[in-house]
Amino acid sequence: MIYKILKRNTIPVFCICILFAQEKRDSSGQIHPLEKYRSSIHLVSHGAVPAGIAYLIKTENDWKKRALTYLLANLVDSDHFLAQPVYDSNRCSINLHPLHSEYALFGFSLLALNPLTKDVGTGLLIHMGLDYIDCELMQKNNSIQTDAFNEYTLAHFLFWYGIGKYSNLQADEMFAISMVWEVTELKLPFHFAREGWVNKSVDLVANYFGFISGRG
Repeated sequence: MIYKILKRNTIPVFCICILFAQEKRDSSGQIHPLEKYRSSIHLVSHGAVPAGIAYLIKTENDWKKRALTYLLANLVDSDHFLAQPVYDSNRCSINLHPLHSEYALFGFSLLALNPLTKDVGTGLLIHMGLDYIDCELMQKNNSIQTDAFNEYTLAHFLFWYGIGKYSNLQADEMFAISMVWEVTELKLPFHFAREGWVNKSVDLVANYFGFISGRG
């Protein structure tokens, strides 16, 4: 059982290692080499991350269809045509383009919670999450929750372990709810909700680990 869990989680563990590497700087104070390729990594992530997530949370044999839906959600970037220039690798999209606004995030969250539009909404939230990460890397903002792991990480794991063990919730539903919660935290006026992108990413992975561990 432990071997199966570790094998299945190789991809998310690898992704988290990459995320950490993007934010680290070497001891001399120079920008980490990976950060030089931030814009390229960001563009590739819009293809690799949605497809990888679709595979990891596959419920039966529908992961390819879900992956296609997630990838088509990238068409939300069509609102870039309203900006000048259309593409700027050093420009933060969040709250700049109309379909990347907080109001749009609220709408996408509603789509993710609706069984009929869950995959569309989740795909859009994945896209926004990747853009959010890129914005934080550009701005180098420091949130209060600077540690990747804290007591809330364990709470995430235990909560979703219980959900996985004692409910009939599917993996795709778990991930949709997890994404909506992370978006909701952006507006919550509480200390625990003020966290950076690394902590949010770790929370999502903790949810996944907890859920599949509880599901057995």
